[in-house]
Amino acid sequence: MHRDIERIILDECLPSTPELLEEIERLIGPRPVEFVALAEKYPGLPDMIILEKLMNDRSMLVTQDRPLHNLAIDRGFTSLLRTPERNWTAGRVALVTQRGEFPATGPLAPEDHLPPQMSLEAADINVILNGFRSEKEAKHLRTKRRRIRAHFGTPANIGAVALTVAQWRTERGSVGGYKLKIDSRHGTKGLFPASEGYFLDSGGHEHPLLATGWALGQLYGLHLHDRPLTVYHLDTTAGDRCKVLEAEPSQAADPIEWMTVRLFADVAGITFLPCKKGRFFEQMTEKLIQLSEWKSNELITVDLHAVATSLAPKNG
Repeated sequence: MHRDIERIILDECLPSTPELLEEIERLIGPRPVEFVALAEKYPGLPDMIILEKLMNDRSMLVTQDRPLHNLAIDRGFTSLLRTPERNWTAGRVALVTQRGEFPATGPLAPEDHLPPQMSLEAADINVILNGFRSEKEAKHLRTKRRRIRAHFGTPANIGAVALTVAQWRTERGSVGGYKLKIDSRHGTKGLFPASEGYFLDSGGHEHPLLATGWALGQLYGLHLHDRPLTVYHLDTTAGDRCKVLEAEPSQAADPIEWMTVRLFADVAGITFLPCKKGRFFEQMTEKLIQLSEWKSNELITVDLHAVATSLAPKNG
């Protein structure tokens, strides 16, 4: 089986444990092969880059990502898919998507099933942001990314996204977070909450855009930074300032604002709206009060001023 294979590309959705590597070796037979674990060597690498730069006729992809597995096969590469039941298949598989009751915005073209390419600017931003993420945080984002793509069937079926953003000043520092909603382009129900996350700013800084900048950074980790975006702010001061910065980026007055401006870069249209009442307002308020009063492993500790300084232009 696969006698010409010299290199195994282990997708980041699979752990490079000795048990898994032994299982793969049993499937392909005893031979010298190079194992490339994407989670360790190329974390967050877009699917298109995996196929264009890492795969060839002597490489084999090992994954549990159905869309990527099928795409690799369609391009003439060898791919092994590990199913949830821990079985293996080298053939194409059906993509399971949820059919929704909402009207479609239009059928997808064949090219829409190709993974989108990340711009050089977005890739640079992601490298900087990854430098501030722990391995646990990076793994959490990868898992969310896979679940989102599995729900929508293909990245191109992901439409507009919406963030509900809030922050709260506490004795320990600023606590903030986001909830993410994703709409589909065609035939699949939207997803809410598609993701949510909360932070504690370890630097003790006070700035109305801490939560906004942090939430936008999470969109880069989820590869959703280039979608049409609506940001709902519980704090109208933050929303009003974002409108100014989006219209006139040169008005940015400090690293946090320069970071926010840079994170707008790839967004395909952005709208800022107030969130003053309703269930989203109540959910976010209740959550931040809870996180302010009790210690929680949901809180990611981060120095947002340090992140902003790394992202801001040198003359910003």
